[in-house]
Amino acid sequence: MTLSLTGAALRSLLERQFAGDRPRVLSVSRGFSYSYTFGPATKNVTIDPHTMKLLGHVVDPAAHYRVTVNSFLADGGDGFSFLRDAPERADGPLDVDALVEYLQQTTTPTAPLSPASKLDRITGNGCR
Repeated sequence: MTLSLTGAALRSLLERQFAGDRPRVLSVSRGFSYSYTFGPATKNVTIDPHTMKLLGHVVDPAAHYRVTVNSFLADGGDGFSFLRDAPERADGPLDVDALVEYLQQTTTPTAPLSPASKLDRITGNGCR
């Protein structure tokens, strides 16, 4: 499911992923990065909006960005209820179908998946 979020709503989404007893760190696309700070005393995570960057540019809190999540999250699962009201929703393929298509396009029997490189899209001081 692809939908639109303002930069401010995107920041809220990213901060909410750390809430509760079991943080759920969401994957972010290539070209997007941010840094978070975990407050051990408050158990809260904050994201400095100046660290949220898309293709090297700071995310504008008022601008709209297209975000893709699975249908479970788009329907409010895992405490992301505000995503149910996100505008400009567009259905996409099932996640497993998208993965199969990606693998078919990027791998061959002689060139399987390569080892994952270190990702530095999300940086922070750890949680809990």
